[in-house]
Amino acid sequence: MEDKSKNVVFDINTNNNDQPLIRTKKNKDVSVNLNVGGKKTRQYIIWAYLNSKQVKINGHPYGNLVINKNMIGSTNLKIENSVQPGIYELEVYCVPSPYEETSNDLKEVISGKRYTVKVE
Repeated sequence: MEDKSKNVVFDINTNNNDQPLIRTKKNKDVSVNLNVGGKKTRQYIIWAYLNSKQVKINGHPYGNLVINKNMIGSTNLKIENSVQPGIYELEVYCVPSPYEETSNDLKEVISGKRYTVKVE
C-alpha cells in the first residue's frame, strides 16, 4: 500500500508467495516481512490484530521502526499466535512519525493487506 501524499510504502510479504492464506501450526508465530519507508526520515509504530485482538509483535505490544531519509527498511515480524485451530484474519497497521506534533489534523493510520490465517 502506498500513501501518495506522504510517499510512504507499507508492504507486507509472506513466505507463501503473497497468497492471502497463511498456514501455520497451533502456538507457532506467524512470520511476515514488512517493507516500510518513504522519502522523509520517519519513525513508525506498527501493531497487529489476529482474530480482532491485538497480538504481540516480536514479543512486544507494538514495533517501533526508524527509517533513514530516502530509504525503505525491511524487517521480519514474528506475530504471536495463541489462538485455537481455525481460520482467522490478520491485520497489520502503522502510524508514520507518531511523535511529531500535528496541528488539528489526525494522525494517519496505514493498513496493510488483510491476510487469512489458517491455524492447524
